[in-house]
Amino acid sequence: PSFEPYVIKTSLTVEDGTDSVIMVPNDHPASGLYGEGFFDGGDVRIAYQGESGVITKKTAKVVRYSPDQIAPFVPVPVTGDIQAASRLLDIAVKGDDVVAVGEYGMIITGINGQAPVPRYSGVNSAVISVASNSEGFFACTAEGVVLASSDGVTWENWIPPENVVLNSLAASDAAVVAACNEGKILLGYDGTLYVRDLGVPGDITDVIYDGRRFVAVTSEGEILISDTGVIWKIAEGTGFGIDDIEYADSVYMIVSRDERLQNHLILVYNNIEGQPLSSSYMEQGIADAAVLSGTKALILGGDGKIYESTDYGVAW
Repeated sequence: PSFEPYVIKTSLTVEDGTDSVIMVPNDHPASGLYGEGFFDGGDVRIAYQGESGVITKKTAKVVRYSPDQIAPFVPVPVTGDIQAASRLLDIAVKGDDVVAVGEYGMIITGINGQAPVPRYSGVNSAVISVASNSEGFFACTAEGVVLASSDGVTWENWIPPENVVLNSLAASDAAVVAACNEGKILLGYDGTLYVRDLGVPGDITDVIYDGRRFVAVTSEGEILISDTGVIWKIAEGTGFGIDDIEYADSVYMIVSRDERLQNHLILVYNNIEGQPLSSSYMEQGIADAAVLSGTKALILGGDGKIYESTDYGVAW
């Protein structure tokens, strides 16, 4: 191997973009070699063919490079003992293993392949949320049942000590945290669950683990953070109800469907304790949202269309 610097020079056609973002096709013969950030700091010269030859339109430095991570969607039939027309509600990834959960106690493995397999969950109600850590998968129902599995195939129940309504679930390697109504969380270790009242108004609507800490959001607009799930502090208050929080590569996306707002709202942060990088009102509504990388986010609109942003939610 050589550690000497080298230069990559190529020519690509600009398909789309904004003042600060350019998009080029991902069909370059060696595109698979260039991972996230590969061309950061590189020189760019944008040119076009004029009557007198090639004319340079703009020169720039690459601030951040991100390859396209959206492949064509291909429908895959699921066979087995599942309820007709039942919906999938969440997915989790652990290495090469993908687990999907949904209505009527549905848990399916292998949805990233050609032969998804339904698994027995032991519950009849909807499994609304699923998460993973290095040890396996964890899922929950709204009725307060937490499910655990080392491989996504065989599941066991963790029963909470009291009746709670669960909204979502997240996992670190040390603990499992579920978001509950009435300002509570469910904290789990090794099959044992504890209910903790965080003393905040409203319901805790969603929770994620960002690799360093848990981040939860509430129906009254509070953003809460905790390193372990035991001690929590308020990081920020938005003034309106928050429904969902998504995260990837140091980027957080918050979704509000608060009826007090004229349209559904999205806030994007790179520091959850600071001010948002952008805010977007979506008059068509927001059915779901996802952060794919530090530069790419998707929204499934209420109109059934998928909206994409490559500039921290400034433009969709």
